[in-house]
Amino acid sequence: MQASRLGLDKVSSRLKFERAGLAVPRWRLLDATARETLQEWAEQLGLPLVVKPPNQGSSLGVSIIAARAQLEAAVTEAARYHPQVLMESFIRGRELTVGILDQQPLPVVEIHPVNRQFFDFTAKYTAGQTRYDVPADLDVSMAARVQAAGLAAHQALGCRHFSRVDMMLSRDGEPVVLEVNTIPGMTAMSLLPKAASCVGISYEDLCERLVMLALDPAKTAAGTGP
Repeated sequence: MQASRLGLDKVSSRLKFERAGLAVPRWRLLDATARETLQEWAEQLGLPLVVKPPNQGSSLGVSIIAARAQLEAAVTEAARYHPQVLMESFIRGRELTVGILDQQPLPVVEIHPVNRQFFDFTAKYTAGQTRYDVPADLDVSMAARVQAAGLAAHQALGCRHFSRVDMMLSRDGEPVVLEVNTIPGMTAMSLLPKAASCVGISYEDLCERLVMLALDPAKTAAGTGP
């Protein structure tokens, strides 16, 4: 429960990532009504800029803005979900995710939205709107770095049996952690099953393994979350 609470709270989880020495975007949490302060921080963080609510999943309320004139609409959209907004620098690079199963990272998955600005709600849940490279086209050493960052983020939140860690690989080769999904999707389109399949774990085997992990007292006592 503690890990899931942290995973949903983008500010608390980001502080955990920073304490663990992980790279995260430059960010600021601000009151949605403080329009003048928001403009000041938009200038300091620079454009493009990501504006989002601090406690939502599925990319709800998220905007990527390329001009300060777009800030008002982005803040209004994020404020539909929370009275505060999280502003962060946009990381140019490759969008990746790493599934963690029983404290072991699965192969890295690269995400390519089709005709979408980013991996938004539509791209996540509409067939044909996203292409996935499973595994991602990374050399062995870079894939290991990304997997290590994913595992470190998983452990920073005290996750136990499984999770999925979303990150960007910046243009200079730095894995930048965005968030940990402590209850990742388990549908035919979901990314954890895709990554597990890549190493020979079928959907049925994955489900059975998760149940067995939950029933193992030693595994359950080892952490505080999923």
